[in-house]
Amino acid sequence: MSANVLDPWNNRRPSLKVSEITGPFKKWGLDFIGPIYPAALNGHRYLLVATDYTTKWIKATSLPDCPARSTTEFLYSYILARYGCPEELISDQGSHFINQAIKCLVDEFFISHKTSTA
Repeated sequence: MSANVLDPWNNRRPSLKVSEITGPFKKWGLDFIGPIYPAALNGHRYLLVATDYTTKWIKATSLPDCPARSTTEFLYSYILARYGCPEELISDQGSHFINQAIKCLVDEFFISHKTSTA
């Protein structure tokens, strides 16, 4: 196909957004895994996993359930305190990520929180 000919399908496709990454530990993806059966010996059924977009470094913890408070404590203790303040967090739209506790945390540290579709 020559460069002068317009592609009739080109107008119907949504444009893709390029995700820019500025450096290691600046952009993290968050997700819960579970419930897992059978439960672990300590009764935990969920895993909270954070993945750095640049290095693919993973931090994870097990939890008995997935409330907002546990998510906030994990972000503060395992991400902010160890790797510094990220520029961006990516998560799904689950209630454990979209709540007042997480909003206060990202507002206090000037973190951009973006959500993806399920």
